[in-house]
Amino acid sequence: MATQSGRWRVVAGMIATGLWSGVLALAAIVLAPWAAALPTLPEGTRASLGLIENFDPAIAMAAAVATLGALLLRRRRAAMLALAVSVVAVTPVIASIHAAPEIAEGTPRLTVMTFNLWVRNGETDRIVAYLREEKPDVVFLEEVTEAHKKALATLIDLYPTQVTCHTGIVDCETMLLSRFPAHWEKAGPIGGAMPSTAIAELDLGDGRTVTAVAVHLAWPFPMQGHDAQHEQALHFARALDAYPGPLLLGGDFNGGAWARNQDAVKTLARLTSEPGLHPSWPAIRIHGLDVPEWLRLPIDHLFTRGGPVIASAEVGPKLGSDHLPVLAVVALPAAGN
Repeated sequence: MATQSGRWRVVAGMIATGLWSGVLALAAIVLAPWAAALPTLPEGTRASLGLIENFDPAIAMAAAVATLGALLLRRRRAAMLALAVSVVAVTPVIASIHAAPEIAEGTPRLTVMTFNLWVRNGETDRIVAYLREEKPDVVFLEEVTEAHKKALATLIDLYPTQVTCHTGIVDCETMLLSRFPAHWEKAGPIGGAMPSTAIAELDLGDGRTVTAVAVHLAWPFPMQGHDAQHEQALHFARALDAYPGPLLLGGDFNGGAWARNQDAVKTLARLTSEPGLHPSWPAIRIHGLDVPEWLRLPIDHLFTRGGPVIASAEVGPKLGSDHLPVLAVVALPAAGN
């Protein structure tokens, strides 16, 4: 019995050591993005550190599990540290969430959708059929290939306004579809620089207009030593000053709503995001298994400014992409406002 008891103590000690190592690693990981603001670090290093914050929900869940494990092992200090890590990780996520606003009955509304089609997605028939069935009023699309554009052109009866360009996937992979006519439209880099956009001033009728913008920000990791996403986020937010009227934006922002680059866009451009969180990526099977919703990241977003208000939002079904579409209902201001 003594031998068995000794073995158990050894095993328990190894488990406790592993637990402490895991908790300390989580603490280091959750604090690492703070260093992304240090100008003394190389830009590429800051981009790498900033990338971590997109995984705050997963870090918070892992730390919560570690807290429970430490309590079961009666490791109070480890439990307290793990709980602190979980709180630090989940706080910015919770702070980025806002409830659905109250919308007066009878307020005019329209439906919008943002969807990264994915360059490898060959299921264009499903996408076209889905749009014909759901009929969202405004559609923001990203990673749109020439094959996708050819298929979407068959929707001209439903979407007479189709804004894009045809000079290559890098510059012109965004697309805007609208059931409303456009006063003007343009596509490509915004303000002479990336990110890729498709923009149109839509005539909603009854004296209402809105500038609709489809956008796709760069990936959130170093590109040739530069923090490309941060550069694009700042440029995009400032370029939106050229459109002072009501705005409706949708796109793949390649980051959670709480991440610094997405927060910069919202703050600088004075935007309001969709209520709640809507995990949209990755939506493909990995090693034969679906990624559960609680592990997916909400990186596709919708924003408004200057009148329109997003009343509700939800993710749509799988349509052959590594992203899920995000659909929303937008309440419109009174005519003339």
